[in-house]
Amino acid sequence: MKLKMSNLPLPHGGRLIDRRLGKNECRKAARLISGAQVFELSDNLLMDVAKISDGSFSPLEGFMDREDYGLVVKQKKLKNGLVWTIPIVFDISRKAALAVKTGDTIALIRGAHPIAILVVRDKFIPDRRKDAKLIFGTTDERHPGVREYLNKKDVFLGGDISTLNQPRFGFFAFDYEPRQTRDIFTQMGWRTVVAFHSRNVIHRAHEFLQKSAMQVSDGIFIHLIAGKTKTGDFLPDIILGGYQRFIKLYYPKQRALLGVLTCAMKFAGPREAVFHAIIRKNYGCTHFIVGRDHAGVGGFYQKYAAHNIFDEFGDLGITILKLSGPYFCKKCREIVTEKVCPHPTRYHSAVSGTLIRDLIKRGKTPPPDLMRPEVAKFLLRKARIKNIFSA
Repeated sequence: MKLKMSNLPLPHGGRLIDRRLGKNECRKAARLISGAQVFELSDNLLMDVAKISDGSFSPLEGFMDREDYGLVVKQKKLKNGLVWTIPIVFDISRKAALAVKTGDTIALIRGAHPIAILVVRDKFIPDRRKDAKLIFGTTDERHPGVREYLNKKDVFLGGDISTLNQPRFGFFAFDYEPRQTRDIFTQMGWRTVVAFHSRNVIHRAHEFLQKSAMQVSDGIFIHLIAGKTKTGDFLPDIILGGYQRFIKLYYPKQRALLGVLTCAMKFAGPREAVFHAIIRKNYGCTHFIVGRDHAGVGGFYQKYAAHNIFDEFGDLGITILKLSGPYFCKKCREIVTEKVCPHPTRYHSAVSGTLIRDLIKRGKTPPPDLMRPEVAKFLLRKARIKNIFSA
């Protein structure tokens, strides 16, 4: 049975934000910042600026002020009442903050290039350790999201941004903006679009999830994360290359769109699952696949916690497909889930990115039960000539 037919959803908050300045506005902004305080954008902040500017993070128009930040951390919502689960913040040092006051316009640059301006609406010092506990469920610094959060600078600036030069990244042909995907989905005649988020190479368990969703939708948008992930993960270009080969061989034409999301992983587990769903709603997707341990790391989150968090909210404007974790069953002799497999766990073999990374690092070919041979061959060939894992 097909999923219920529908038009593409409205963006979160009702409209797609666009904070990019036109030519005349850029000239005015350039004059405005000629004597302004200047701040260099880190990789993560540069990606946040890009995603705020192009509407991926709608309804955000800038970095969060104290009120929005506090509500997001404590209540998972913005002051306008919309659901939002991850703080989007601009951090600076205490020393730099001494020269900034509310109402100031500051320049955000990358190297010698002006990127955006930020009109400072608020300046505040959060309790990062207390807030990390609420965001990540732990203050254990073995958690990469916690470690990154606690290493932020002490002062947060809140305020709207305007972009003079939209940041571009290394996957430009795949780094779609929400307006682009909405146009593509419409041109393809897709009324139901399932989004699949991944930071890993394509393996048989993910193939199972994707094909399950494709059975009941018009198309699938495979949206690969290409921001900073965790040490040991496959590099984004390797993940993308594997998917390109896989889709060409194993998916019907006009049924799958491959894209890249230039956004750093937070590893915030359940909260990040909601954040990723909202982003895909902005991209025009009607449905979003959430697996057993979406955006999880190590053993920090309970099994299916990323499913259960959605029970806290009403209609988000995107349908969540809560899919069970697939595995290979030696009795069934195929990829299955607990929903359809009656056999005890002694017949189950895990299919995971961790297992595949270990095999590739040792120069071993993942068996066909784990990964399509063409993808495995590609990974092994690349591993022989260069490093394919993040440092």
